[in-house]
Amino acid sequence: MHVRNTVSFICVLLLTMPWVCLYFLGIRPQPLPLALVSAMAIGGGALLISWAAEAAEVDVSRSLSMAILALVAVMPEYAVDIYLSWQAGKDQHYVGLVSANMTGGNRLLVGIGWSLVAFLTWWSLKQGSRRATKTVTLDKDIALGFLFLACSTAYSLLLPIKGRITLFDALVLSCFYITYICLATKAPRRDVELFGPAQLIASTKPLLRRLFVILLFAYSGFVIFISAEPLAESLKELGKSIGIGEFFMIQWIAPLASEAPEIIVASYFALRLLPTSALTAVISAKLNQWTLLIASLPIVYSISSHMLQPLPLGELQRSEILLTAAQSTFACTILIDFNISLHEAVLLLLLFLSQLSMPLIIPAQKLVELSRDAFSLIYFSLSVWMLLKQRNNLHQLRIALGEMLTYITSREVSKTATEQFATLRRERGSEFDEKPSIKFCGAAGEVTGSCHLVVAGKTSVLLDCGLIQGGKERHIRNREPFTFDASRVEACILTHAHLDHCGRLPLLIKSGFKGRIFATRATCELARIVLLDSAKLNEEDAAWKIKRLKKAGEDYSWVTPLFTTEEALMCIERFEPVDYHEEKSVGDLTFRLLDAGHILGSAMVELQLPSNSESVMLLFTGDLGRRNAPIIRDPELVSECDVLIMESTYAGQIHGGKETYMQTLVEVIEWTRERGGKVIIPSFAIERAQDLLYVLGKLFNSGTVKPLPVFVDSPMAIEALKVFKRHVELYDDEARLRLKQYGDPFAFEGLRTTSTVDESKSINQFEEPCIIIAGNGMCTGGRIKHHLKHNIGNPNCTILFVGYQANGTLGRQIVDGERSVRIFGEQYEVRARVVKIEAFSGHADNDDIDWWLSSFERAPKLTFAVHGEKNALASLKQLLSLRGWKCIIPALNDVWRLL
Repeated sequence: MHVRNTVSFICVLLLTMPWVCLYFLGIRPQPLPLALVSAMAIGGGALLISWAAEAAEVDVSRSLSMAILALVAVMPEYAVDIYLSWQAGKDQHYVGLVSANMTGGNRLLVGIGWSLVAFLTWWSLKQGSRRATKTVTLDKDIALGFLFLACSTAYSLLLPIKGRITLFDALVLSCFYITYICLATKAPRRDVELFGPAQLIASTKPLLRRLFVILLFAYSGFVIFISAEPLAESLKELGKSIGIGEFFMIQWIAPLASEAPEIIVASYFALRLLPTSALTAVISAKLNQWTLLIASLPIVYSISSHMLQPLPLGELQRSEILLTAAQSTFACTILIDFNISLHEAVLLLLLFLSQLSMPLIIPAQKLVELSRDAFSLIYFSLSVWMLLKQRNNLHQLRIALGEMLTYITSREVSKTATEQFATLRRERGSEFDEKPSIKFCGAAGEVTGSCHLVVAGKTSVLLDCGLIQGGKERHIRNREPFTFDASRVEACILTHAHLDHCGRLPLLIKSGFKGRIFATRATCELARIVLLDSAKLNEEDAAWKIKRLKKAGEDYSWVTPLFTTEEALMCIERFEPVDYHEEKSVGDLTFRLLDAGHILGSAMVELQLPSNSESVMLLFTGDLGRRNAPIIRDPELVSECDVLIMESTYAGQIHGGKETYMQTLVEVIEWTRERGGKVIIPSFAIERAQDLLYVLGKLFNSGTVKPLPVFVDSPMAIEALKVFKRHVELYDDEARLRLKQYGDPFAFEGLRTTSTVDESKSINQFEEPCIIIAGNGMCTGGRIKHHLKHNIGNPNCTILFVGYQANGTLGRQIVDGERSVRIFGEQYEVRARVVKIEAFSGHADNDDIDWWLSSFERAPKLTFAVHGEKNALASLKQLLSLRGWKCIIPALNDVWRLL
């Protein structure tokens, strides 16, 4: 992988070299070869700057990364327009040409750039998943660029009315852009999936990565800057040879060269299925030109003419700016719902090509001017129509903008508070003790990778240390160094044994952690099973990669398991069991565990943190369970806390069929039995598999369903079942009653457990109807993939999902309706019936969350929403706001002072 990425990077770098060498040697070829070498240089520079911008998103927000990219990429545009403005100050002949390049470039970015993003994204989706979706969906991150593009577009409508661009206009437009950049620096940084050379750059050490990104931006900007003018001039010469006029050449041929980097960058991102990055790059470039570039024109014009004066606009320039503003208005209305459809993209492209062709097909200049006004009217009319069509989506845009600005201002408040604290500490020394703080090192803005660092006095404690699951970037992120000094952490408090909460504990110890790991006794036993199983899979995966690379003759020295069995055992030795409600002390703080009702042994963590003369009570829910779940007790109710850190996985959603899920399960079993098929159930080995056995036993033993063979094809689930049988003290009343009635609430006729690989393979030869329960629950690995391979194409079979499916997982693809999926490197058509029962989820839904929150006698002073996707986080925030609670959605690695 690294070799291929390095070769790709070097090849693209070499594309830029011919023109760079010719430039420094002072050699200028004839127009045709000059166009070729300068176009190669621009293409190479655009790809280099794309990789730099992608890698930069590891450290800064997408908005800021794309703004920097745009600023560098539009440098040729500045060179052309500043030159024309300077000449206009000395020769009035050039006044009429100043706006030509700018308006042409702006309209080309929207007409070609936006359309291309939609077309290429659609094409890539179609190639990858064979889904002919006709709408490209964008992330809400685009809201910031949209806001400032809309504002600058609205202001630009004044310019043709006034007939000039004044220095005051320059000030206003410059302020727009500066404000945009300032807010972009504070926008949330998102986790990104990196591939190719961008992945290679991002995988280096932070200091080296940042230096390399800066050098790439600088070199790419230089290459683009020195290549745009020769490309434009060579195209102009070639154009003149076929009789194309000067204004048309400056308006369209020069921008074609100067906008090429932005178009190439956007195309690259679109082909990578990153439409938001693609469109953000184009919007940033357009915003840059629509503000800072226009602002520079009257300034340069005044300096050149030795007089403070506005830049005059003739009739032609006024109509061109009006047309550009009209097109921009229509483009903005399209994005109100954060979607761009193929029909809208086609309309943008056709309108652009139509106006572009008018001077060529209409000989009379007067008619051409009338056509410009007509197109302006068409754009404005379409804008009104689109606004009416999108009126129901305006609230969605308003919410997205509100969330973005709230995040930015809350970061500013946090920063200001930190600065004030530092000042007080400097002034008053030791009499002013530092308040407790929390750093969100995982599950911030996403579901997996739970990890939060609490610092109180001289004590640092970690809440969970989970594995990141889902998404191709997980392999990189799980190996990244922790963003804190592990050797200074005194203890880790583990809420439960799921891998996304305990999976990086061995890595924590490898990083220097020397403390104890506290958890309930059941969690300690289950986590042992989970970590040893994960270590075994890591070792097998590494061995398979080494074998494949050896066979291909490639370097395999870099392949190592994430952690080994020996490292997992070293971690397990640190476990220290704690009973529910038992008070424990770690350094300056104390804590106790409360029953979270999520899985067997799951806990909420209640911490008492020292803060000056008072203490702060912090409550971390971990994963909050639901009411009336099988086997285990309901979540424990809490009356108060000062600071609440709360999960949001299913906020805003109701687990469908909570009252009827048993009937749904019966229907699935009988439907599949009648057709002679198999029910394939991807299941988490901890809790979900046991829940299924408990419910199936209830159905079979009561006579509701005639028993049929049930295979539990998961060694980890079989081991976990033994833990469940040992900890009957954690059962709810119904499970205890069944224990008394049947002796074993998980046993029934037809139950078969398969521990060995041979036993697992033999299930494929079993031809009778049956149920197969196998791990893992998200279909990212384990034996379930083999069962899917053999049964996913059979329309008589059912794939039954009973748990959460994270973004980027095979399970999510199947649930989302993909027609074909990739399993073990091959495509398989999904012909089996797909059913999802949400009521088996171990997570609280919106009703359960509301029920649990109702137990509070007073609102926490501060609530942090974590462990959720964007919509879930926003829903939890809304739910809390209705209660009058203050809620913050922290970004990854945010640090907050507590009270």
